[in-house]
Amino acid sequence: EAQSQNPSTDDVGFIRAMVDELVRSFQANRKRVYIVGTSNGGHISIRMALESPSTIAAFAANSASLAGNSACAEARGQVSALFVNGTEDRLMPYEGGQMTGRRGLVLSTEDSVAYWVDLNQTELTPTVFAYPDLDPSDGSTVERFSYAAGAGSFAAVQLLRVNGGGHASPSQVSSIAVPFLGPQNADIELAEEVWAFFGNQVQP
Repeated sequence: EAQSQNPSTDDVGFIRAMVDELVRSFQANRKRVYIVGTSNGGHISIRMALESPSTIAAFAANSASLAGNSACAEARGQVSALFVNGTEDRLMPYEGGQMTGRRGLVLSTEDSVAYWVDLNQTELTPTVFAYPDLDPSDGSTVERFSYAAGAGSFAAVQLLRVNGGGHASPSQVSSIAVPFLGPQNADIELAEEVWAFFGNQVQP
């Protein structure tokens, strides 16, 4: 049984209100609002896409997957999706199952990607790209699986699979010396990859 640590606050409502204020006060482009998060932040990014797709053009979830026993509302629309997960993540298992600390069940990364491929009606066969192994000493490599928007759809799906990577965000410029997070990939820079994906996503 998962830990009962969730507050009763309306996180989705808060983010919607924050976006409305940014649009009203700073003339932010409502068609180019994006959300990205790591671990718990990745899960709220997924929740936002499920429950309020009209608010965002795309989300990026790092070290996060769809909940296996979700209390979120059913998906209400298409949102471009990027997942960045390590195959050796001991906290948020790539193959799905119970998260560390009994924080709930998650679907596998592959099933999470398949969910958004189906919802977004993307092409079923991905374009695959293997990133150069710039740092062989990190014990990991990265592959990108890109599912292009299908006919009559605007939403794409992408997976960056960090083979041998742990719960730490991939980065070429920093090393997180936290053993329980597991191996950190140094072949890509997470922020650059996320922005490269977001830059092509616009709400219709």
